[in-house]
Amino acid sequence: MYYRKPSNRSSLYWEIRREISNFKAVYSLIFIFVIIQIIVFIYPPALILLGFVPRLFLWGFYWTIITHMFVHYPYIIPFHLIMNSIALYYVGRYTEIFMGSKLTIISFLISGIFGGLLTLVMAYILPLINPLASHLPDQVSIGASGAIFGLFAIIAADRPNTEILFFLFIPLLPIIIPIKARGRTLLMILIGMELIFGLLSIPGDFYGHFSHLGGMVSGVLLYKYYLWKKIYQRAYGVSFYEQ
Repeated sequence: MYYRKPSNRSSLYWEIRREISNFKAVYSLIFIFVIIQIIVFIYPPALILLGFVPRLFLWGFYWTIITHMFVHYPYIIPFHLIMNSIALYYVGRYTEIFMGSKLTIISFLISGIFGGLLTLVMAYILPLINPLASHLPDQVSIGASGAIFGLFAIIAADRPNTEILFFLFIPLLPIIIPIKARGRTLLMILIGMELIFGLLSIPGDFYGHFSHLGGMVSGVLLYKYYLWKKIYQRAYGVSFYEQ
């Protein structure tokens, strides 16, 4: 009987295959990001057809409440796509470990939808009190960041005392500040910042603050009213008995 040691190439192949198999949700979402990025790069009008514009949504572009999560700005260097893919890679892998693939995708979609709906509401309410926000009904919202913030909020709600290293991006400057804090503290900082910047609606700040805020709020609500039992059953082996 002879044993042949597998080659490095076959070992790498199986490592990659095992990695993708363990994190189906994360890699499936990133794959869709890339496909949509190619489509938008080849056909730029797809940015409007798939992106979320509050006024167009009310005129019948209802599908954009979902499709906008998968669209990123078609720069020659896809910085927007790369940053969101990296964020999803780290945040999504964590949620997929203790929630599973199905709940990760569902939570991602719900958080993105909730972020879009909050963007829609504020696009018409905020200009009534802040004239600088008059452009919001016609502003294109794209990207997965709101949905990813929702997944992060689920982690922070489940592990509130765990220290997390987060790279905080300050719009307009622009600078990136590394912050290490407990999950609960970091979540409150991010909610406060997104709320403040969203309400100020500073000219030149085109980040989807209300999308981020809506994603985090929906993540907390999802955890509190539905996910915590699922997570405790899957990750901690806790059984619940109803009387």
